[in-house]
Formats: sequence, C-alpha cells, structure tokens
Amino acid sequence: NNMRTVTGPELLQNTVFYKVGHHGSHNATLRALGLEQMTNEELIAFVPVYKDQAMKNRWLEMPFDPLVKRLKEKTGGRLVFSDPKEAIPSKASLKDLSSEQKNAFIAGLKACDLYYEYSFSL
Repeated sequence: NNMRTVTGPELLQNTVFYKVGHHGSHNATLRALGLEQMTNEELIAFVPVYKDQAMKNRWLEMPFDPLVKRLKEKTGGRLVFSDPKEAIPSKASLKDLSSEQKNAFIAGLKACDLYYEYSFSL
C-alpha cells in the first residue's frame, strides 16, 4: 500500500489554483494558516466578485483590498476577477514572472461571455 497521510500545510504548499472564498471578503481566506502557506511559484487565483453588486448589497469591502494586494504579490499578478470591469492580467502586468510563466498563464486563460476557463498542466 503506497498511501500516505497528506497534511493541510502540504496541500496548501502545493496549491496552484486558488478560487478565493466568499467574494474576496476579509474573513474567507486565512492569512497565516492559509494564503501564506500557499508557496507554489505557479499559484493562480480567481476571485468571484462583481464589485457594483457588492456595493449595492452594502458589502463595502468585497473584495478586501489588503487580500487583493497580497494575492497579487503571491501570484505574481495572476489574479483574475469575475467582475467584467476588472482588467484581465496581460503580459505587461505580469512583470515579476518569467517569460515562460507569463506565456503559460496567457495561453491557459480563455475569457468567455459568462465565465473564464483556465487550462494548465503540472
């Protein structure tokens, strides 16, 4: 039997795709026990948020700016929002990534009318 126990920190260290919780709110992504343990250099994050609707609902801090800032740092800019007013990351905005990482991200991302599709291989 080749099975072994995998710990939560091990899963976080190997995370390459993070769907950000609860519209990027302040309380849906743990810091020290969550995001900071996501150390894979290929990390990509998607935030399901539509800021205009969040404002209408009086969810004034969705997405939570400090979380967005840290996600951009951790992902090297590979951060996509479902909000149509948010720009899709471009090669120019991915300045901290290698050419190979930029090309892989851009090639894997497909914007459709109602959703994004992302393809990647490990």
